[in-house]
Amino acid sequence: MRQPMFSSLVLVLMVSVARPGEEPQTIIARAVQAAGGEANLDRAQAMQAKIQGTFYDPGVKESPIEGAKFTGELITQLPTQVKLSVDTEAAGMRVILIRVLNGPKSWIRDFERTQEDDPASYADFELSAYVDYVSSLVPLLKDKSFTLSLVGDAQVKEQPAVAIKVAAKGRPDVTLFFDKASGFLIKTEHQRRDPSTNQTVKREEYLSDYQEINPARKEEQTLKSAKVGSDDSALLSTVRKETLTDEARKQIKELIHGLSDPSFQARQKAKEKLVAQGTVAIPLLTQARKDPDPEVADLAKECLEAIGKGPDPAITLAAIRLLAMRKPAGAAEVLLSYLPSAPDEAVAHEVRAALAAVAFRDGKPDPALLHALKDTDPQRQAMAAALVGPSGNARTVPGQRLLLPGYKRATKGEVYQDKKKNMVYEMTEIQIFNKLDDRVFSKP
Repeated sequence: MRQPMFSSLVLVLMVSVARPGEEPQTIIARAVQAAGGEANLDRAQAMQAKIQGTFYDPGVKESPIEGAKFTGELITQLPTQVKLSVDTEAAGMRVILIRVLNGPKSWIRDFERTQEDDPASYADFELSAYVDYVSSLVPLLKDKSFTLSLVGDAQVKEQPAVAIKVAAKGRPDVTLFFDKASGFLIKTEHQRRDPSTNQTVKREEYLSDYQEINPARKEEQTLKSAKVGSDDSALLSTVRKETLTDEARKQIKELIHGLSDPSFQARQKAKEKLVAQGTVAIPLLTQARKDPDPEVADLAKECLEAIGKGPDPAITLAAIRLLAMRKPAGAAEVLLSYLPSAPDEAVAHEVRAALAAVAFRDGKPDPALLHALKDTDPQRQAMAAALVGPSGNARTVPGQRLLLPGYKRATKGEVYQDKKKNMVYEMTEIQIFNKLDDRVFSKP
C-alpha cells in the first residue's frame, strides 16, 4: 500500500497541461505545485493515517481473503521506515497483522508471533518503500542518480495523462502518470514479485480523491460537538481549567500516599479527602491506578468511581493539538503549567510535542521556557532542557503535528496486479509530522 508524499524545487508554471517536448522535471514540478507548493510540502516529513478497504486475491481460487474488508493504520517516514497495521478476517478468523520496515530490517507480527522477514519478503517490502519514495517526487528533482525520460501521452481511466519513466541503478523502472488537467500524480506502475506465485507481475496503483489535509478540522469539530470554543483564547482557557496548581498537586499526592498507610482508618480518611477534591484529583488518581502497590491502585480506582466522570480528555487533547498548530501567544506558558497534570503518558506526549511546536518565536526561546529551566518541578525542567540547547537554540523534537494550509494528497487508491484487482483502500484522519521517533518503527 503506497501513498505519495510530495516536495519540490520552485519552478514557474505557465500552463496546466503538458506541452509537446516538455521536460519531465517541469511536469513533476507542476504536480508539486498542484499539491500545495514547495513551502508547505518541504515540511511534510512523516505521515500517519487510518486506512480501510478491501483485499482481493485473484491468483487463488476461492481465496479466504477474497473481498475481505480491513481497517488499520499506516505510518511512513520515507525512504526507509514504514509501519502498517491491518485488522481483517480470513476463513472466519480475525487476523491482526503488523508489518514494519526499519532500514535494513523488516518484520511481520501475526497471532502474537513476531519474525524477521526472509530476504525475498524484505526485498518486496523495501521495494514498496522505494516506489513511495519515487512517488514523493522531490528526489527526482534533486537526486542526480535518477534518470527521467518522457514516455508520452496516456489514458488513465479515461483521463488524459502524460507518463514519465524513472530509472535508477539496481532498481526496477517506475512509470509515473500525471493528469494533464490538474497536474496530480494519478497512477504508478512497476514490475515486482508476486509472493504467492514467485512470478514477476506488473503492479499498477491508481490514485484519486486529492484532498487538502487539515488536521485542525477534526479537533475543531471535537470542541464544537462539546460546545467548547475553539478560538485561541478559549483554547488557552480550556487547558488552564485542567491545570492543577503546584500546591494542589502536592496536597493530592500526599493524600494518595496516604492510601498506602498501614492503618485502615488512615487509608479510609485519605480516600474520603480525595473524593472530596472532586474532578481535579482525577489526573493524579488515574496515574495512581497503575501504582505497584495493589492497595493504592484499588483505592484509587474506588476514588475515581466515587468521583464519577470527569472532563472528556478528548476535549483537552483537541485544545492542546490546536495550540500546537496555531501557536498563539501564551501557549508555551499554559502548556508548561499543565504538563505535570497530564493524566497519563499518552497525554503527556501530546503536551511535549505541542511545547516543541510553540517554544520558539523568531528563533528565540519563549521566556516561559527559559524560566522553566530553573523550575522546581522535574517534568517542566526536563522538558525545557530537552527543547533548549546549550547555545539557546531549538532542538528538534519528534512528534510535532504540522498544519500546512493548501497541502493536498490522494486519499483513495486501487491496486492491480497483471490487470487483476488486488486491493482498494481509503485513507482518513491523515496527520503530518515534522519527524517521528525512530522507536515507532522498532521490532513489533
